[in-house]
Amino acid sequence: DMLGSGHPHSTPLQIWVELGLVGALLFAVLIVFVVQNIQRLSGRVRTSAIGLFATTVAIAGVSHGAWQGWWIASLGAAVVLIAGAAKENSSENV
Repeated sequence: DMLGSGHPHSTPLQIWVELGLVGALLFAVLIVFVVQNIQRLSGRVRTSAIGLFATTVAIAGVSHGAWQGWWIASLGAAVVLIAGAAKENSSENV
């Protein structure tokens, strides 16, 4: 009975269903913020960030659940690695 009405297999749809208009707007603002930050990167770090973003969007579009711990942890780890690479890259260019 818990899933009797079904459940979304898409992160944007899941956010819309569970968090409503406010959640969808906040999600849209987050996407804009991420894209703006990717544009500020340079070289291989930007390429890696674009790859991570594209992969994340593709998987999130058909994923089983946005709030699964392993998914959020994996994205967090990837973002930390890219941020570290960006910091290292910027210190080399000084």
